[in-house]
Parts: sequence; C-alpha cells; structure tokens
Amino acid sequence: MISEIKKKLSLLLVFVLLAALFPTAANADTQAEPEIPYFDLPCAITAIKVGLYSGSAALYGVELENPNGEGYDIGYYDFSRQFRKIAETDHCAVSIAPVSSERCYVLLEKNFESYAAAAAAASDADGLPVYSNRRFKVATAAYESEAEAKAALVSGTELLKAGNNTSLITSGDKAIFLFDSANISLALKPIGVNGEGEARLRDDIYRGGIELLRTSSGAYTVINYVGIEDYVKGVLPYEVGGNWPLDSLKAQAACARTYAINNVNAYIDDGFDVRADTYSQVYHGVSGTTESTNIAADETAGKFVRYEGVICRVYYMSSDGGATESGANVFGERREYLTGVEDSYELAEDYYNKSWSETKSEAALLSRLNRFGYELSDIESITPVLSESGNVIAIEFASSSGETVTVDKTDCYMVPGLNSIRFDVEKLDAAFKFSGSGWGHNCGMSQWGAYSMAANFGFDCNAIIDFYFSGAYIG
Repeated sequence: MISEIKKKLSLLLVFVLLAALFPTAANADTQAEPEIPYFDLPCAITAIKVGLYSGSAALYGVELENPNGEGYDIGYYDFSRQFRKIAETDHCAVSIAPVSSERCYVLLEKNFESYAAAAAAASDADGLPVYSNRRFKVATAAYESEAEAKAALVSGTELLKAGNNTSLITSGDKAIFLFDSANISLALKPIGVNGEGEARLRDDIYRGGIELLRTSSGAYTVINYVGIEDYVKGVLPYEVGGNWPLDSLKAQAACARTYAINNVNAYIDDGFDVRADTYSQVYHGVSGTTESTNIAADETAGKFVRYEGVICRVYYMSSDGGATESGANVFGERREYLTGVEDSYELAEDYYNKSWSETKSEAALLSRLNRFGYELSDIESITPVLSESGNVIAIEFASSSGETVTVDKTDCYMVPGLNSIRFDVEKLDAAFKFSGSGWGHNCGMSQWGAYSMAANFGFDCNAIIDFYFSGAYIG
C-alpha cells in the first residue's frame, strides 16, 4: 500500500513538473535565450536511477569490487533519492545474495543503538551483525529450517525468518552483514580513498551507489544511482565516438543530459528512470570514457537543450538520411522546436549506415503485422505516404481482396522491421524490397549530421542544436 502511494505521488510530481517545463506553443517575439524559470526540474533531481539489470536480465547474485577504494557504505536510498547509511565494511570485494525463505536465524533479543555496537557484540559472540526493520541485532546461528531454529532457541534469543527482502553480504567465505527489511531496498556505495569511490560490477565500473531491488522471482533488479554529470560521461563514449569533433560531442552531451531529465521515472514500475541500453541511452559507467568525452561533458555541465528558457523534449538518432521529421509525424508530439529540417550537412559525410536495402518476404511481413495487432490475409501492395521532407509518415498495406491496413508514426519502421522511416518500396515475387537511408526514427538530432556540421563545416555545439531543434540552444 505504501509503495502504491509513493508511486502515485511520484508520478503526480513528475507530471506537474513536466507540464510546467515542456511548452506546446511559443511566442515568436520572445527572446532566444530568456531567463531560466525559477523552478527547474534538475533542481529536484539529485541522482539519475539507471536500470543496469532488470526483467529477464535481473541477477540472483551480485558481486562488487572496489578496486581502488576502502570498502563500502551500506544502507538504502530514500524517496528523495538520498543515500541513508546504516553500516559499513572495509572489505572491497563483496557478494550479495538473496536468502532462502526457508532459512532462519537465531538472534540475541537485545537491540543495539548502532551498527558499530552490533558489530562489536557480534565479534564477541562469533556472530553476525543484522539490520532488521530499522533495528540493529546480532545473529548467533543460522538454520535451514524453522524447526531447527526453534529447537536452538534459549533464554535471551529470538527467531528471525528470512523474508522476501532478506539479503546476505559476504566477502570470500566470511559473512559480513545481514539485511532484512520489508520497506526499503539494500544499497551499497563504494568508499573512495580521496573522494567518491567506484564499484566494478561484471565488466563495468560505476560511480554512485548500487541499489538491489528484489523482484517477485527473488532476483535483483540492479540500479545505479549516479549523479547526472557522471551519467552523461558514461553515455557519451557509447552513443558517439571519443574521436569525434569536440562540438559534436558537446551537442551530444547536452542531448544526453536533457534526455535523462526528460525520462525521470520513465520506468517507475521497475524502480528506475532509464535503462542502460538502446531502449534509453547506452551507458557503461566510467568504463570506456575518454578525455575528449569527459571534456565535452564538463564544458556543458549543468546545461540542457532549452527553448524559450524551458527544457526541451529531445530525441536523436544515428542518421536521418537527408531530412529529419516533425515530432507530430513521428511521436505525435507537436512542438515548435521539433519541426523537421532538410539536412544537407549529413549528406556531406560518408558513414557506415548511410544507405541500406532489405528484402522481406510477404510471409515475414504478414507475421510482423500480426505481431503488432494488425490482420491481413495477404499483401498485394505497400504504399508509403511521404511528408514534405520525403520521410515515410504512414504506410498502407493492401490485400488482393481490397482489405487495407494503415500504420503511421514510429510503426512505419517498427512494424515492417526497417532501419528508418526514409525508404522506397519495390514489389518482387512474393516479397518486397525496401531501399532507404538514415538509421533511426528521424526525429531530432542526427548524430552523424552533428559530426559533419562540426568536422566539415566548423559549426559549434549551439549552432548544431539550433539547426536540429529549431530555435533551441544549450543553456
């Protein structure tokens, strides 16, 4: 019940803030860079929550290493995204695993005033410090069944049965800490020698904290609470190249930062804001960062893509193939800075996905239509509807009996499984050939176009943003 109330309050807060921050219309007489509104969404966000492992990729055990630090603070994140410390360990390599619901612990009845006091008592009793529902306790023994544990109870002890949110932290074969709470989720923050620490999880290294949110299956949704600037530094090397011109990197940094703020609580049901893959923005912590991408992030720190002082709703893609498209035709969003532009700059650059061609059988296309909820007996013809910019904004699939199915917006490339919304169609025997250019949804900034504008034409980051988001700027 409490989590549902929190979810509704969080959604209400974000909707109110976004309604105030994202305009749907603008006054042409307004100055290009007016004063920033008094209340800005970034002021309310202390950390971006990145879902590292979730859904089918959730982990049943987590191994963390603090390679250059001094262990971990152990605690949880509150509703305002603030870390609340409850314990600490100087072990730099730790494992966290869910505890079986069959396992029971025998605890001393005494409550301890602090973790330090519980840890000292645990050491004397050859036991384990425990944090259970906001109380510090000491476990003296563990049993695999409730019957065994009850048989071991003596005067001055009590029983703790593992619940849905009980986790054990170990280092090697040594148990360090038992966390047991129904209302908060375990989190660890690496302790640095001279500042913020870093934690290695699998092949990547992360700044900030790692939260472990138990799922209904008992696995952990692993979430990285990270400051927005460190988040941007972790995105840039994977969305663009470290060897790209600095101003194209700065334009990308502003977009990545703005995208993160746009998507606060986008995955609220899963406990985070953004994913770490192409469904949001590719992110691998500090792994892969370069000097140039860090400089681009630092030189745009705290700045967003804005229109008339207000943070924009930004989108970007690898390439547009010759023209971007309006937000209304792609996402159903009519915004004055998402109008769509002819892009001669991108065409001046050679890049690996500049053009493409795919042949799809009639059977494969019918299968994809069915997957997206459309039914058609056969496909006699496919007729694209083009915008003024030459992008496909609707497709009519017609059968031999005259039945038709029409898809539009992002379904124009998602339903047939294509690379972009800029293509032609040619009918073959029992198949259709799609020939196109561009890579992505074609709304907002072209990454290769930004590269070309900086590398081939000498434009700075603000000119790049102004071109792709008509009238917008970095501020």
